[in-house]
Amino acid sequence: MFSFLKKFLNKKEGSLIIEAVVASSLVIVGLLGLFRLMYVSALKSQEAVHRLQAVYLASEGIEVVKNIIDNNLAQNDVFYSGIESNNISVKYDSYLIEEGEGLIYFNNGFFSTDNSLTKTIFSRKISVNKGANDTIFVTSTVSWVENNKSMKVVLSDEFYNWRPNIKNQ
Repeated sequence: MFSFLKKFLNKKEGSLIIEAVVASSLVIVGLLGLFRLMYVSALKSQEAVHRLQAVYLASEGIEVVKNIIDNNLAQNDVFYSGIESNNISVKYDSYLIEEGEGLIYFNNGFFSTDNSLTKTIFSRKISVNKGANDTIFVTSTVSWVENNKSMKVVLSDEFYNWRPNIKNQ
């Protein structure tokens, strides 16, 4: 019985084909793993770019409200004049305030609220709540859908009437 096994193992015919099949399958499995790694890396890289853009857009939403407050104070007006609404969409170009959630558009490297431009995946909602002692709480939320997942970035800030001698309502 052992002589048959020994004779079978000592045969050289066909061993080159078996070695080639095993070697090529190992190379294919390795390459598939490498391609999968590259694919996931590209997806995560794009997700990071979108998250960074969303952080900047959310920050811009808070800065627009801050600009409106600064303009009100410069004109000796009530510091929260024009932003009494709870959920607003701010168009930065004209400080136009609208109800609801605003879509973001893109053209020539710049984001805008001009709906004649290319629509992006982002939408922004700014929530403004008045607190006690002339305080405004602002929350800017930018949301988008990526790879069938809902994503969002939320930034918050508080603004105080630091010039209380200005008239109040």
